[in-house]
Amino acid sequence: ITDRKKAQKKIIESENKFRSVLQSAKDSIILANEKGLIIFWNRFAENVFGYKESGVLGKPLTFIMPERFKAGHQQKFEQPVSTNQDRGIDNIIELKGLKKNGKEFPIELSISHWTNENEKFYCGIIRDISERKNAEEEQKKHIKKLSEIAFLQSHHVRAPIASILGLLQLINFENPEDPKNSEVFYHLKKTSLMCDIVIKEIIEKTSEIEELSKKI
Repeated sequence: ITDRKKAQKKIIESENKFRSVLQSAKDSIILANEKGLIIFWNRFAENVFGYKESGVLGKPLTFIMPERFKAGHQQKFEQPVSTNQDRGIDNIIELKGLKKNGKEFPIELSISHWTNENEKFYCGIIRDISERKNAEEEQKKHIKKLSEIAFLQSHHVRAPIASILGLLQLINFENPEDPKNSEVFYHLKKTSLMCDIVIKEIIEKTSEIEELSKKI
């Protein structure tokens, strides 16, 4: 009996240490049984999702997912469980999480598993990747602005410059009073103004890129 009590005490101490480590983690950590029902929910998960542990215990992992993701995730979860093949579980996927207030946000979900006395358990580590996704969106805007500048430089600037060079060749320098010169000068001024507008647009977009760079 004494040995059994000692073994039970060690198990309890081990479980307490395990829970303490999970509670101190800086990611949302959720444990589930082989049915996908939540059996542990750490404090960070409470902060991120807005639910206390007592309010989610016994609920499926899909409880914190938007409706459109639930069926697909449940199918991926059940297939390896029913076939006793868990290799597909141990991976990282990106999807949307659902807060208590109904707000969706991007998450990175990592699911691992272990077996204890022929019973399977699953650990879901969830990370809020809102900042990373926002940075990626800013980078996309950055690249788009660069593409717009490249397009302006290769088309909208080169075309009027080529036109200006062509018009210069039409000027009759030997006879400045030639009436055709007035027409050429008119087109030169018009084309030069067009070129000036495009250059200002490039400067404006360059300033926008500088502002985007500060956010990344």
